[in-house]
Amino acid sequence: MSLDILYETVENGEMSQVAIVLPKIKGYKDVGFKVPGYRAYRDPNNLLKVLNKNLEDEETASRFVLERERWRAELGGMYAYIDMLGNESSTIDNREYVNNAAWECGNYFRNELEARKAASQIKELLDEIHKITG
Repeated sequence: MSLDILYETVENGEMSQVAIVLPKIKGYKDVGFKVPGYRAYRDPNNLLKVLNKNLEDEETASRFVLERERWRAELGGMYAYIDMLGNESSTIDNREYVNNAAWECGNYFRNELEARKAASQIKELLDEIHKITG
């Protein structure tokens, strides 16, 4: 496997910028080169393999960190969401502001059953918060 390494030299003694283009892994996106913690990251010995925890002897070693790609409906496709009353609903994703905002904040589901389950969990969490705060 080869990596495409892109770089440009910068004049006046400044550091050059380097970008490494890694092979794609289905279902994941690269989110940067960081200490992995207990998140998914690329195996340094096989950049197409995903590891999900730290290596015991390299807890502070940097890795290319991965995040699962979130599903989004195709343009004009349907998705479900939780409305202001806590009920599930569905609409068409036209990539308008309201659709993008729903996707970005995580109020975006494949179907109303998924939205209903999430709404139930949110209501339980809010009930617990109100028990604590009064």
